[in-house]
Amino acid sequence: MAAMLVTSIAAKAWEVGDFYGQDPTGVPAVVVYVDESGEHGLIMSPLAMTEKTYQNYIKKKIFEKNKKKYDKQVAKAYKKQGMDLAEIDAKIAQNNNIYSRIIEWYTNAPRLFDGDLTEIKERKAIEGVASQNNEYGEENQKAIVAYCEESDFDMEKYFRQNYWAEQLGEGWFIPGNYELELYSKCYAQGFGKQNKPAAFISKEAIEKLTNFWTKLWGYTGGTDLFPYNMILSSTMIKSAWSEDKENENKITKIVTNGGFGGLAGLANTIATAADKDNYYILLYDMQKGGFSVFVSNAEYESSIVAFKRF
Repeated sequence: MAAMLVTSIAAKAWEVGDFYGQDPTGVPAVVVYVDESGEHGLIMSPLAMTEKTYQNYIKKKIFEKNKKKYDKQVAKAYKKQGMDLAEIDAKIAQNNNIYSRIIEWYTNAPRLFDGDLTEIKERKAIEGVASQNNEYGEENQKAIVAYCEESDFDMEKYFRQNYWAEQLGEGWFIPGNYELELYSKCYAQGFGKQNKPAAFISKEAIEKLTNFWTKLWGYTGGTDLFPYNMILSSTMIKSAWSEDKENENKITKIVTNGGFGGLAGLANTIATAADKDNYYILLYDMQKGGFSVFVSNAEYESSIVAFKRF
């Protein structure tokens, strides 16, 4: 009993948004879901980049410029939260340490494939594994790895996001709709189209999102390396999940109409061509009541991250 008590006391109670820097793979991550025990849940990797994108960040000094702007605002924000100078200095030092670890990790991090694809073969690859696809990211990851090993498909090319997750190390996977819905509950006021009519976001919901967003930006110096919006799912449009009527309210499409704000405004930043629709993306719409939904007419233009259980 004494041993159990010591173990219980030693176990860390994690909170959503906490930095998780102790994974054996060395990937600097953040906690995006915690179960009732507070000791287990899901962590999320930083944003996946192609070599071209990463070099563009370096060339334009995006990390440094964003960090400089962020540093001017962070002390003021912490002071507004009621922290004294000693607390502010300690918090900034902690965040700077995490920021350095993330930037250093990126120098040798796996990169996304960014070459030419044969679209017909890509469709064939996706159709070949779609029958095994569902809402669970871990299962989708394993199915795709096995499928590529047994077939003539180059995983790095035709399932570039899953290949990238494999390079992160053991246990990492591209999240499916199940994991992304869990994640969205950390900051969204509701999930599904039934929440869309809401004309306002509650004060509590805004504070919840702001606190979460502030944590993520604190680790990255104001750069969106841990996204909460427009995240690519491993759940395919042509999957059993899509055919389940219980999921109908969780799915929508973006209509391109040249508008700004909400779903319409985001139409300018993601693909809408029907023959390009392969995977869902998680979309957070703050303009229509702060709800989340899965969009079914978007592809790689969304953010790619990997999840892992802890």
